[in-house]
Amino acid sequence: LNLIDTPGHADFSFEVSRSLAACQGALLLVDAAQGIQAQTIATFFLAMERDLAIVPVANKIDSVNADVEGTGEQLESVFGIDAKELVPISAKVGTNVDAVLRAVVDRVPPPGGDASRDAKLRALLLDCHYDSYRGAVASVSVVDGVVRVGDKVRSMRTGATSEVLELGLMTPEPLRVSELTAGRVGYVITSQRDVRAAKIGDTLVLERDYQKSLSASTDGSDALTPLNAFREAKPMVFQGLFPQTGDDYEKLKAAVDRLTLNDPSVTTQTETSAALGPGFRCGFLGLLHADVFHQRLKEEFGAEVIATAPTVPYRVVYPGESSAVSVSSPMQLDVERLSQSRGVPRVEGSDPVGISEPMVDATIVCKNEHVGKIVELCVDRRGTQLEYTHMSNSAGTGSGDRVLLRYRLPMGEVATDFSDELKSRTSGYATFDYEESGYQQSDIVRLDVLINGQGVDALAGLIHRDKAQRSGKAWVTRLKEILPRQLFEVKIQAAVGQKVLARESISAYKKDVLANYYAMDKSRKQKLLNKQKKGKKYMKSVGSVEIPNEAFAGLLSKGFKGG
Repeated sequence: LNLIDTPGHADFSFEVSRSLAACQGALLLVDAAQGIQAQTIATFFLAMERDLAIVPVANKIDSVNADVEGTGEQLESVFGIDAKELVPISAKVGTNVDAVLRAVVDRVPPPGGDASRDAKLRALLLDCHYDSYRGAVASVSVVDGVVRVGDKVRSMRTGATSEVLELGLMTPEPLRVSELTAGRVGYVITSQRDVRAAKIGDTLVLERDYQKSLSASTDGSDALTPLNAFREAKPMVFQGLFPQTGDDYEKLKAAVDRLTLNDPSVTTQTETSAALGPGFRCGFLGLLHADVFHQRLKEEFGAEVIATAPTVPYRVVYPGESSAVSVSSPMQLDVERLSQSRGVPRVEGSDPVGISEPMVDATIVCKNEHVGKIVELCVDRRGTQLEYTHMSNSAGTGSGDRVLLRYRLPMGEVATDFSDELKSRTSGYATFDYEESGYQQSDIVRLDVLINGQGVDALAGLIHRDKAQRSGKAWVTRLKEILPRQLFEVKIQAAVGQKVLARESISAYKKDVLANYYAMDKSRKQKLLNKQKKGKKYMKSVGSVEIPNEAFAGLLSKGFKGG
């Protein structure tokens, strides 16, 4: 009996989907004191898509606020699960826990697939991590056939072949075995040592079966078909990571390379910023995933990084082009080319010229008293309401007095501080989950920050036009507070294209040139003041403003949002 604990945060829905791909059933664990949460709904539908057996469990029945009957009624109204199937337990004191294991054995079917000795091998690659002594260690679920030590296996996605060096089961300690048969979940170590070559969701087959299928049949009836288990992880949030000083770049590069060995869902590519120097543009599953990655860099490798404001991947169709280009960084957007849409004919069959932003369908479960604040937040974030459902129990009280809200929101609005703002407005009682919902064309612009007329690429951001002025005002105000004064006036501007939306100025240090000439006549004083003014003007034309890295770290940690 293999049990897999899945994370509940929306950022890690990919982890949940690949865990469910290896299972025949799922425990639907609900807090009897709080009722159904947003993550419960998302995970339930993932399990239903795979036609898994569902065992509903109500935990914390020892709590004084527990409402087992109300929880059962919620399961019936939201999921259509018979309340009689609910298993009430208390994991804290151990009440009725043995009934859960009995329910798993009774209700969850055994693994399917062809377990005969002459069946062709098909194994699903669930996970892969790096071991410094043994290389890439892959977790697999054998669906059909059998794999033995010494067999030569092929990846159906990449076509790479390798020899099986070791097989084993997790009991939970690794237990070496000579073979894995259909229905087993275990680990495989091959001659392939690179974790990046292992694609999660890939299908492994025997090389001899693959060659036989190519030569035996020309109509494809005997061909090996890959398992359609789950989609590959796609980064939804991008950030630039830069070292505190240029001398630490090699240290950061080594740390990022080591971490991505055990986290293949992180995508990296080198990036150079005029303000921050060399660094990396990294793609993450979400903001929490990015925060965990930053923390591991600091704690495991001692690498202090400056992270730019999070952005999401936009799709841009330029005039005269038939296909969209993915843009994950503000400086990748060719503003001049995009603005030249007049007079350029649209390519037939192509998407409309402009920028499309990723959308998500968000599910929010909250108390009835917090609905007004949440609706206000979603409207402010350009959301469209999809569903409004009361999940009340028969008495209309207790854990049943809850509301389910579904909104379609731009991913860019969710990727900043939406979750924190939601918790703040509901005193931590609301739960939130989301799933991808395609792309939608929107009026997105690039907001540039200029210091004395020079753009700062690390502070540029992509934002909706309606929020550009508010965000620009917030940026220049924060910059005025954080930048050091100079011997000349510093002009801070926020602009969209050639249009300046907000401006602040930092006054210059000024020496009192008249201090020792109080008895001087007026014309002589004016001459000294004009000389000082001329020197300030020259200094402003040749001087440059260096933004300290500490200022960048404080500015970029809050992202692009209005004040």
